[in-house]
Amino acid sequence: MTISESVTINKPVSEVYPAFLDIEAIGNRIPGIVKTEVISDTQTGVGTVWKETRVMMGKEVTEQMEVTGAQENTLIEITSNSAGTLYTTEYIFQERDGATEVTMKFSGVAQTFMAKIFTPLAALMAGSMKKMLKSDLESMKQSLEG
Repeated sequence: MTISESVTINKPVSEVYPAFLDIEAIGNRIPGIVKTEVISDTQTGVGTVWKETRVMMGKEVTEQMEVTGAQENTLIEITSNSAGTLYTTEYIFQERDGATEVTMKFSGVAQTFMAKIFTPLAALMAGSMKKMLKSDLESMKQSLEG
């Protein structure tokens, strides 16, 4: 399952890109995120590990996440392993006439037998996930544009 969403933020990439790596501030920018807690020595960029608590389907869920790839002003890759599934989120940044198009690609690949059994159920939740991802991007846009 792969879901993709895009938004154009009316700010240069040099302002947008670092905001997506500012784990401590992201909770203030995205209403669905209740709390973030960096648990690694690395505070920003590749190697940053944090716990993120967000509300999903009316319940608080905490996941451990890690920045596993980054190319300045171009790409951020975040991974999380949960319930036997490897989740990857890629943020791709492209500056266009002083604004920044941010494309978010989210995918999940079942790693365990049990996770593979539940893969069809995950497909049923794709619509809800797409809405959440779009909402996250729109919240970042509003926050950064002020």
